[in-house]
Amino acid sequence: MRAGLTTHCQSVVVDQAETIDITSKMNKINPPMMQFRNNILSFILLSFVSCAIGGNDTKVVITDKSVDLIVRLDGVGSTRTRAVESQGSTSANTIVLENGHIFVVAPDDTIIRHYPLNVKEACSAGGQLLGDGTDAHRVSTDVRIFILGNLPAGMVGSDLIDTDPSLGDIIKYPASISTQSDYKKAVLSNSNGLPAAISARDIDGTTASVTVSLKPVISRLELVSLQGSTEMTSFTVTGVFLDSYYPSFTFGAGYSGDRVDQGRNPILPATTTGDRGTWPAERRASGLYAASPSDPTGTKSVWAYNVAAGSTPRLLVRLSDIKYEFVGTAHDLTGQTRFLTVVNYTGLSNPAFERGRIYRIEALDFDWRKLSETPNPPGYNLSVSVEVEEWEVVSTDAEIF
Repeated sequence: MRAGLTTHCQSVVVDQAETIDITSKMNKINPPMMQFRNNILSFILLSFVSCAIGGNDTKVVITDKSVDLIVRLDGVGSTRTRAVESQGSTSANTIVLENGHIFVVAPDDTIIRHYPLNVKEACSAGGQLLGDGTDAHRVSTDVRIFILGNLPAGMVGSDLIDTDPSLGDIIKYPASISTQSDYKKAVLSNSNGLPAAISARDIDGTTASVTVSLKPVISRLELVSLQGSTEMTSFTVTGVFLDSYYPSFTFGAGYSGDRVDQGRNPILPATTTGDRGTWPAERRASGLYAASPSDPTGTKSVWAYNVAAGSTPRLLVRLSDIKYEFVGTAHDLTGQTRFLTVVNYTGLSNPAFERGRIYRIEALDFDWRKLSETPNPPGYNLSVSVEVEEWEVVSTDAEIF
């Protein structure tokens, strides 16, 4: 009867009858030789036991903690599911993951390596192998992975990438919300804000994998339309603006910078985040209705703005050409400007806007009593109901698995 012994890379075959014969002969040898004999037999026995645990044909898991690392992205779809996406127009897209950077985080939160994100590979079933598979790119199994997607222009090649920062440096890093036209390229990072640990390891122990889900680090506020009460006979929207907002966000899904507050000044600076235009209301059965801007095809769209998560921005609506009736008396405010100030969003468990969520006002209902000559007047503020939706993330290269 023969037993196969697997010890890492070699197989040793021992005949049990021969072992018994050797044992009987060595019993006659002097004590030093007997000790040597016992050591040899112990080694063979231990080798057999350690390998037999996994079965005769199973490789022993290598105990070396250094592994090749594969990164996979979870929750990035290949289909485009959200209809309304870009400011002032409708697009079939949602946030499109175009680029990114992978940071390898040590247990003490230092960044020991970083790699460009290959979106197509990371979204595939096989994942993205970090490095070229050589020993120089192997890592300890206690590392974690933090990903930044859609880095702002100029970030690649910046100090944040080319030096070896700590995880804290990345999370606190501020970036300006300098434009409202890049919704599809919103910055993304790990969904829960924490680096992801190794989630699986191959049977031979030489390769490990990490699965990371991404979420935008900012929020978004949308306004679809305004609807005046039946007493309103005319109004024109001349601007929709953010107020009480922060100019910058952080990669850790926070806000940064000094809060921008318009106060009660009716003159809005040209730098104020918002849309200026002329959107006259039209008569409908339920009252006067002013729709948000449409794209050239006339498709429904929204007034919408990127905002830093963790804050609660206000929304200012500027109106002109206002006419209304009250108790049979007509009131004409043509040539005058009035404001609506939205300060509260009802139905939220958390009043602060959360990362990766869209706060959508389908219709802002109002009457002439809520109009004021200045923004942010005491006693005139509006509370509106919002629908909260998750921001979708897609990639044109994504493969569903």
